[in-house]
Amino acid sequence: MPLEPLVDTAGPVAHVLRLVRAVPMVVFGFVTLLLFNCVQTLSLILVPFSRPAFRRVNRWCAETWWGGCVVASRVVVGTRLVLTGDDLPAAENALLVVNHQQMPDILALMILARPRQRLGDLKFFVKYALKWVPGLGWGLQFLGCPFLRRDWSSDRELIRRTFDAIVGEEIPVWLVSFVEGTRSTPEKIRASAEWAIGRGIEPYRHVLTTTWTRSTTSPSATRMASRPCGSTSWAV
Repeated sequence: MPLEPLVDTAGPVAHVLRLVRAVPMVVFGFVTLLLFNCVQTLSLILVPFSRPAFRRVNRWCAETWWGGCVVASRVVVGTRLVLTGDDLPAAENALLVVNHQQMPDILALMILARPRQRLGDLKFFVKYALKWVPGLGWGLQFLGCPFLRRDWSSDRELIRRTFDAIVGEEIPVWLVSFVEGTRSTPEKIRASAEWAIGRGIEPYRHVLTTTWTRSTTSPSATRMASRPCGSTSWAV
């Protein structure tokens, strides 16, 4: 069960100071991300000769840029990750089933993955609308993330190819699935509960009801893992 949202008690002056501090970081982050996109584009030269080498370059790009985000969050913002439950072993493949409420959820995953040698191996199920967004979408394409249209007839084959590549080429991975399919809000939780009740399903109180296609397809990727990793919760 997720923690209750934190109450922001900061006043207007504090909000302005946060904005002043955040804008240079965002600009710097976006510019450097575009530079890494250029490196990723150049890595296409390696594809005809060595796909593992191509993946290593892009893994380095992801680990370096995301690693900078992790360091900045700790040093500038003071982000701290609190884990409960079973710890995740290092350097092992895993399928992460994650609730998604706000953008800091992504940063929490990065903080979790870095000491476990999987930061550069994170792959996400991504909305197709983000595929051609400069920086973010371009970079995730080079990492081999599947971009879904939320249409089972068109997504099924893409998901199958993604899993086949991960297993067949023995690609190290933490594959992240936001099974709710969208950010959780009170309005969406109510709509999800009404949808579940209408189908005879007991509704959840804090998260959205999982869509069947996503929940029945993702477990086929468990062939990636040599053994179960347990259950882990975290809070930022």
